[in-house]
Amino acid sequence: MRTSWRPLTGLLVLMLLAAGAWVLWQRPALPLLELTAPPPAARPLKALAPEVRDSVLHLPVAVSIEALRARLEQAAPRRLSGREDNPVGALSDDRLDWQAERGPIALAGRPDGLYLQVAAVGQARVQGKARILVEIPVSARADLAATLSARLQPQQRPDWTLVPNLGGVVQVQRAEVPIQGLGRVSLREQVQGPANRAAQDLLRRLEQRLAGDQQLRSLAEREWARLHQVQRVSDEPPAWLVIRPSGVRAQQPRIDAESLHLGLAISAQTRLVTGAEPPANPVAPLPTLELGPIRPG
Repeated sequence: MRTSWRPLTGLLVLMLLAAGAWVLWQRPALPLLELTAPPPAARPLKALAPEVRDSVLHLPVAVSIEALRARLEQAAPRRLSGREDNPVGALSDDRLDWQAERGPIALAGRPDGLYLQVAAVGQARVQGKARILVEIPVSARADLAATLSARLQPQQRPDWTLVPNLGGVVQVQRAEVPIQGLGRVSLREQVQGPANRAAQDLLRRLEQRLAGDQQLRSLAEREWARLHQVQRVSDEPPAWLVIRPSGVRAQQPRIDAESLHLGLAISAQTRLVTGAEPPANPVAPLPTLELGPIRPG
């Protein structure tokens, strides 16, 4: 028996025609299929408000006693000399000339100050006239030995220098002159006065040099400039941390056996800034010191 496919084929054609007519009728109502998604709309970057915060950095500074001793060695002259008229009561028209050379400076730290001691040796020459029945010209030399003892009580000033508050005395241990007809004449008391006057002059000059020393200020200016910083803290969005110091407070020096301690408190303002380029942060001049106690915290 032979089967006919014509009825089946006709049915399929009718089904296809019906489906096509339905699609054409629904096309205006159906959305087109998009194979690629549109790019998302760019949202504007929201700028961060530059909130300013105040911060305080506590910075202890210690200057070693050895470093201070080295500064004193550089500032103090090694040779001293002087002259005194009529120093010896047993002579007339007499004159005392003396000169001495100092040794190394010893410096020790205590809570009440810095103690300095230095030994000096030299010679004294006395000239005059001795009356033993007749006037006899006298000229003799003597070896000298003396010790200078001094104390420094440094105080900080608002201009970043230290006031040394330096004072001291000289003790003459030996000054004897052999004079013919008079034996050995001690000039210790006579030399003591001129030596102390010379020592006071030396201490005044030394104090002036130490008070005018700009080393501490130079160090402070360098570190002050380094505190002006701009640091990048974020790439997306680009953000910068701006650090700007605003003031310095210092307490008076404290001394122990090893160091002279200076306490500093540095005030700074910090703010967060957004932008593609780092913000400007010019270096401000070093301010004067505000002196007073520093509260930890």
